[in-house]
Amino acid sequence: MTNNIPPTQVSNYLQYLPAIFQEDVDQYGVNFIGRFLLAFEKIITGLGDVDEPGIEEILDGITDSTTQELYLAGIYRYFEPGADLPAHKRSPPEFIEWLASWVALNLREDWEEEDKRRFISHAVTLYRKRGTKAGIKEMLKIYISPVAEIYEFHEPLQVDRISTVGIDTILGDGLPHYFLVKIFLANFGEETFNTCKRQQKLARAILDQEKPAHTYYDFDIEVPLMQIGVRSTVGIDTILASPASEVPAIQIGMYSTVGVDTLLGTLILGKFNS
Repeated sequence: MTNNIPPTQVSNYLQYLPAIFQEDVDQYGVNFIGRFLLAFEKIITGLGDVDEPGIEEILDGITDSTTQELYLAGIYRYFEPGADLPAHKRSPPEFIEWLASWVALNLREDWEEEDKRRFISHAVTLYRKRGTKAGIKEMLKIYISPVAEIYEFHEPLQVDRISTVGIDTILGDGLPHYFLVKIFLANFGEETFNTCKRQQKLARAILDQEKPAHTYYDFDIEVPLMQIGVRSTVGIDTILASPASEVPAIQIGMYSTVGVDTLLGTLILGKFNS
């Protein structure tokens, strides 16, 4: 599997010519016609080059004749988005837009290639749920976070189910055609923080595309403040009482205004609305 063709290699097509053409060699023992035919063989049949396969190799693939190892899948790979497949078994990047058109998808330019592939892979199944709460929730779980919840605020108050005041319960009439989305990023760290804006854009794009046209929404992205083994080394970055200095960890009225400068549980990175 190399682009470098040995200087003495001749085309396999030479064997189909009359013997007089096969015997004609130069002073180095190389057949000129055999070398000339290599150009046609590379285009039509292929020379085993994965990066520049011939027409026949595009259709049938490239396989090692001895070990039967697959180097390049055949024509069927062009119809496989293959989010979890190696490059030689899935559609080339330049075919992603074309493949998306088969399932009537408009892909955002700012999406990563893997996000586009996953989106195409699940498109047909998710179309059956498009515009529903279940469909939107499933898409958010696939592309953003496995922990995503949607609150519509029109269900009656139920203790232990729908009863957290300020989160999933509104006293009075709920807003018409409104819903709230909460996304929880469990593995939050420096890398997640650096890519948070991309996650926000992706979440907004999914919500804008999948929600019913007459509805509007807010969505929160939440992260844990303390994670065992991540940001919880006792005595270094976690304090379970007053620190060693004379300044206590919390001072009522100084830096302990609940809901303002004190958080118990998760941190909301930001509130975003439609």
